[in-house]
Amino acid sequence: MVFIKPWDESVFENFMVFMQTCKTLMEEYELPIDFYAAFELVDEFKKAKDLKKKYGLDDSDLNGVGKLTREFQMSVNFIITLGGDGTILWASKQFSCFYVPPLITFDQGSLGFMCNFVFSDHPEIIRNLFEQMTDKESNKLGLDSRMRLKVSMGEGGNNVRQIFRGENLKTSSELILDEFHVLNEVMIDRGPSPVQVQLDLYIDGNKFTSINGDGIIISTPTGSTAYNLSAGGSIVQANTPCICLTPLAPHSLSFRPLILPASAVIQLKKPVDGRSQAWVSLDGATRFRLQEGESIEVQGSVHPLQMVTLKNDNLTDLWAQRLRKHFSWNIRESNKPLQKRKQENPSDAGLYSYK
Repeated sequence: MVFIKPWDESVFENFMVFMQTCKTLMEEYELPIDFYAAFELVDEFKKAKDLKKKYGLDDSDLNGVGKLTREFQMSVNFIITLGGDGTILWASKQFSCFYVPPLITFDQGSLGFMCNFVFSDHPEIIRNLFEQMTDKESNKLGLDSRMRLKVSMGEGGNNVRQIFRGENLKTSSELILDEFHVLNEVMIDRGPSPVQVQLDLYIDGNKFTSINGDGIIISTPTGSTAYNLSAGGSIVQANTPCICLTPLAPHSLSFRPLILPASAVIQLKKPVDGRSQAWVSLDGATRFRLQEGESIEVQGSVHPLQMVTLKNDNLTDLWAQRLRKHFSWNIRESNKPLQKRKQENPSDAGLYSYK
């Protein structure tokens, strides 16, 4: 299934180039592969008559799909993204149940911190993929497993939630919050209320602390360089098995960011006597209100998201390169060397002083 950055003409044309490459290689390797995309992209594809003619494509090369049923999700072998980190998050959100197919990500966005390939490499990457699909001994591609978080309502909570998206707090849609998975973070904040949020925090069933402030972020290692970074949380290497806990503007001098084991079960409860609202945000978009006395449970998922890489890639080195490239991490001028000279006093022979 293919996801691309929306409303970008250059990305859309690159998508047409990508489809042409896949069509050519499918004929070469004799692979009957069906490509699916959301109806919005399929409609745009059908209207692009000049581009289809230019790249030798027709309407039958791309299939449309509406609501992604669990049966359909299980039938998808790979997800292709042409965009940035937002496109990756959007794609993974469509597969928010326990299964998500491996992602092949091409950088066409603004930051692209999570993207593994530049678009110009797509012929080589797709060829390597098709080779592995037809030849079991071919192993030029590998997988980078990224931890996700599983989110569910606490005991006695209502799993049917009214979900709000973006800035719209007037219209909502219904979501059954049953083992919902996120890639970056779960956040609870005060929403539109000007009053600080009050929450009780439990870890593995034990009361850990109470929270007074703007809220709290629970993030994966992948999400540690997203909102967690902006809030002053710890930066964690993406393959480290842990959970980051970072307060948002806590009304306390001692509530510092924490790193918990991936096995920790975190519960956040809205006290009955709370003075303000509490809103839950899942990967920065899916929002719902937590009522008084309700709680959510967050824990590391046993079903990670897997991203296709080159077999010989050093994942830690790639992560470090991206920190320096995208965030200018610890980039500064080196100290100049000290210049040495001989002492003029003969009695100080062999001693040096510094300029």
